[in-house]
Amino acid sequence: MALLEKTSHVDLVFTDLELKGDIAAGIELARQAVGRLPHLKVLYTTGRDLTDGMKARFVEKSAFLPKPYTVDELLTTLSVHFKVAPKER
Repeated sequence: MALLEKTSHVDLVFTDLELKGDIAAGIELARQAVGRLPHLKVLYTTGRDLTDGMKARFVEKSAFLPKPYTVDELLTTLSVHFKVAPKER
């Protein structure tokens, strides 16, 4: 959140659901971030099981990518859900 308070040029937040041992901290981070910058898109990830209750708390304009994931899976998720064109590697 400290970084978001210093800039308005952020298009996407990529967060794990669990931060510092709190299973829902990433969800709360995303909600606060979108509250500050409503245009933000959010990509959630976790290696834990995802519950319907967690999904219900996701912000609009968000997607989920389960761990473990490959670079190609990450690029596909960004492309499909957020219309981000993959760059040549």
